[in-house]
Amino acid sequence: HLHKSESYYKNTTTTAMSALTPTKKEGELPSRGIQRSNPWKPDKATASMKTSILSDFTLRKPTIESEYKKSMIVQPLNLSKVNKNVQDLTVNKLRFGSVGLLGRTNEIETLQACADRVLQPNQETKEMIMISGYSGTGKSTLAMELKKRAISKKRRVAFLASKFDQYQVGEPFSAILEVFGELCRRVVTMNSNAEEKSSICDEIAEQLCSELQDEVHLLAKIIPYLGQIITSGVNNSPPDASNLRTSLQQNYVKSDARRTRLLYAFRVFTRIMSSFFQPLIILLDDLQWADVSSLEIIELLVSDTQNKNPVMIIGCYRSNEVDKNHPLLSMQRNLMEKKEASDKLLQLTQIEVDNLGENEVNRAIMALLSIDDATKTRELADICYKRTEGNPFFLVEFVKVLEEEGLLSFHLGLFRWKWDAAEIASKTASTQNVVDLLQVKMRKLSLEAQGFLQCAACLGSSFTSESLGMIWQHQNVFDFKSISAKKSTNELLAEMTGGHYLEMLEIGKFRWAHDKVQQAASSLTEEGSLASFRRNIGEIWYRELGEDNLETCLFDVANLINAATESAINIEYAEINLKAAKKARGIAAFESCSEYALKGISMLPSNAWDSHPDVTLKLFS
Repeated sequence: HLHKSESYYKNTTTTAMSALTPTKKEGELPSRGIQRSNPWKPDKATASMKTSILSDFTLRKPTIESEYKKSMIVQPLNLSKVNKNVQDLTVNKLRFGSVGLLGRTNEIETLQACADRVLQPNQETKEMIMISGYSGTGKSTLAMELKKRAISKKRRVAFLASKFDQYQVGEPFSAILEVFGELCRRVVTMNSNAEEKSSICDEIAEQLCSELQDEVHLLAKIIPYLGQIITSGVNNSPPDASNLRTSLQQNYVKSDARRTRLLYAFRVFTRIMSSFFQPLIILLDDLQWADVSSLEIIELLVSDTQNKNPVMIIGCYRSNEVDKNHPLLSMQRNLMEKKEASDKLLQLTQIEVDNLGENEVNRAIMALLSIDDATKTRELADICYKRTEGNPFFLVEFVKVLEEEGLLSFHLGLFRWKWDAAEIASKTASTQNVVDLLQVKMRKLSLEAQGFLQCAACLGSSFTSESLGMIWQHQNVFDFKSISAKKSTNELLAEMTGGHYLEMLEIGKFRWAHDKVQQAASSLTEEGSLASFRRNIGEIWYRELGEDNLETCLFDVANLINAATESAINIEYAEINLKAAKKARGIAAFESCSEYALKGISMLPSNAWDSHPDVTLKLFS
C-alpha cells in the first residue's frame, strides 16, 4: 500500500499538493516524521529585536514562500494528512488582521505617551483625548490600542467602551450609562468570585451611601447593576425611599437644583470607582451624536479637580459631521479655557486620522495577499485606491467583494493570488461608497436574512437577542415579499455574526461590526417607507414589553415611535412620550425632556383638553 501511494505521487503532474509530500529514497525505512529546522525561526539578530506596535512590520507576516516551505513538514505518504494540510493552509486566505493600524505610527506614539502618563503610579492626571476623522478611517481601532497597553500592566485597570447612536440622539446619557453599567457589572462579578467576606461591593456601597446618601438611588435608577452593589452587603440597607421621593418632590420645579444634584452624583460615583480601578479609561465613540447632557457630564468628569485618581476619556467623532456650532466643539473650548486658567493636571490631546495614501494602500494590499514585491500589487492597489480613496474600512470591504465575486482568487496550482486588473477596473467602475458596496452584498443574502437585518438596524448600535426576538416573531407584519420564517432568531444571529455583519459582545448581546454596516442594513428598506417601518418596530416592541417592562427600553421605544416626520394623532403614542419626558426630566436631561414633550403634544387630538385633560396638562407642564 505504501509503494502504491508513492508511485501515485511520482506519476502525478506537479502541483501544489504533490509538493507537500517529500520523496522517500529507495531502501529507506518508513519514518514516523521528518525532523527539520523551522523555516520561520528567526536568527539571533531577529530574536533579540524588541517587538513594538509602533512598527507596522516589526513582526513580519508569513509570506507565500515561507508558508510553502512550512507545508513541506508533514508525515510522508499519508493522504489524509496531505488533504488536511491543504485545507489548513492560511496563505490562501486574505489577512485582514494585518491592515488594522497600517500607517498609524505617529498616532500610536501619541496615544502611548498619553497612556504612559496616566498609567504611572500615584498620578492625579486627567487625560482627554479627541480622535477625529471621517467614518471608516480607523478611529476606534486606533483608540482600542490603548486597551492592549492598559491591560498589560498588572494592576486593576478598567477600560470601558461604548458609542452613541445616530437613531437615538435624543436619549440622554446613553453611552455614559452603558459604560458605568458595565463597570458595575464587573464589580458584581468580582464580588461573586471573592473569597473574603469583606468584598469590593461592600466597600464601594459603603462609600457611595456615605457620600451620596439619598442621591445614591438617583443613580441606581439609571445605572445598571448599581442597585446590586448598594444592596450587596448585609449592613448596607438602602436609604428610605420615601425620603428620596420627598426630596425629589421638594425640588420638582427647581430644574437647576435637580441638574446640580445629578452632576454631583456622577462626579462622586466616578471618584469612588476611579479609586478602585486605576486608571479608569473610558472610550466614547461617535460623539457627533452625543446629547448635550452627556457632553456636559464628560466635561465635568475630566475636569474634576477634587478627584485625586487618574482618569482618561477618549472621544472619537466624525470631523465632517461637526460644524462650528456643534456642542462638542463648545465642550472642547471650555476644557481648553479651564486648562489655561488653572488646571495643570488636565491634559488635552487632539489626533486627526486621515485616509491612507497610495503607498500605504499598496502596503495594505501586500499584507492582505502576503506578497513582498510592491511592483506585483501596484496596479491592483491603484484601482483599490481610486475606488476607496484610501479609506481603510472601505478598502477592506472592497477587497472582500473582489474575492466573493471571483475577481480575486487564490490559485493552488500556482500557489499565489491571481487577478485581472483590467476586469476589476471595468466591473467596479460604478462603486460609489462603502454603504452601496455593503448593500449590494446584503442583497445577495436570502430574503429572510435581509428582513432580519432591517429589523436589527432599528434597534440601535447594540441590542439583545431577546429584544430582536420579540420583534422578529412578528415579521409577517412587514412587507418582506411574503417570506416565511424558516430559521430561529439565534440561527439568524449566528449567520449574521459569521458573515461579519454583527459581533457578539457577550452571550445574548450583539452589536454592528461598524455603523456603516448598520446604515447599509437600514437602507435595504425603501426610503419612503423607512419611517413607518421604524414606527411599526417601536409599536411591536411596546406591545411585547408591556407597561411593567417598558422602563428599561423606554427611550428606544419612544424614538422609534417618533421616527415618522408627520406625527400621528394617537393618544397612546402621546402617553409614551410623556413617560419619556418624565424620565428625561428625572435625570436632569431637560433638552431631551422638552423634545419628548413637544412630540407628545403634536400627537394629541384637537379636543385633547376635553377628551384627555390629564395627559394634556402634564405634557404642556
